[in-house]
Amino acid sequence: MFATVWVEEATRKIRFKPDRAAVGRELMGHIQDLQEQYEAQGLSPYDAEMQATEDMGDPAAIADDLGRLHRPYLGWLWRLSQWTLGILLAWAVLAGIGYVRNLLEYPAAEVELPQLPEAVESNGAWTRRLLEHWDITGSVDLGGYRFTVPLAYLQEVTYEGPEEDFTPLQYELTVCLRASSWRFWEPISGGQYMILSHEAVDSDGTRYGRWEPGLFSEETHRHYFCNTYGDGPLAVWYEIQLDIQDGEMPDWVDIPIGYGEESLRLNFAEGVVGP
Repeated sequence: MFATVWVEEATRKIRFKPDRAAVGRELMGHIQDLQEQYEAQGLSPYDAEMQATEDMGDPAAIADDLGRLHRPYLGWLWRLSQWTLGILLAWAVLAGIGYVRNLLEYPAAEVELPQLPEAVESNGAWTRRLLEHWDITGSVDLGGYRFTVPLAYLQEVTYEGPEEDFTPLQYELTVCLRASSWRFWEPISGGQYMILSHEAVDSDGTRYGRWEPGLFSEETHRHYFCNTYGDGPLAVWYEIQLDIQDGEMPDWVDIPIGYGEESLRLNFAEGVVGP
């Protein structure tokens, strides 16, 4: 009884409850050690407990000292740091799980990310010349994901092989979209048909689509293709190629995305991306 009252009085000015409980347990341990010593000397448990509490000193004076030492904001700061560390560890584990799932589902995630090509690149009968590139600023939020445009460039493509099926000269616009999200429990889809299942349109009214049965026709749409690349557990790149007529760049291109079938607009005249 004496010990409990003494500990409550000595710790009453510690306003951070976890600290108060911890200090109280420590003080009670000291009292019990003293009480055992006095009982070993022949005192009754009652007298031993009373003597032990007297030896601990004035609880009011100790309460003042402990109140100054244990500031509540320090305790809450320590507790917050523990919670934050726990959340970060859980996030890292779940993000790693999402990353592994993404790698298993889309092996292309291991491929090197797109980069701006050299001024001239040759590969057998194919020659590609970089004509223009753009720094596209801004971002668009679609379907809970954030899209940016790290790369956009126009190339002149010539073919000098024997086959007659290829156009000797064509112009290819490459747009690289980066989709990112903090939702580690729902990895971003790296499927090409998040792009290719939808029709793109530019400011000149030209329509772009993948020529496959049930999708789009060569008679109505210019060629449209997409490669995908993983960029860690929380991002995917969509490298999109559009066949540009005679190299005449449109002012803008609307590209629908499979996330809610919404579109983003690449405004080449202003160098921005928007909804």
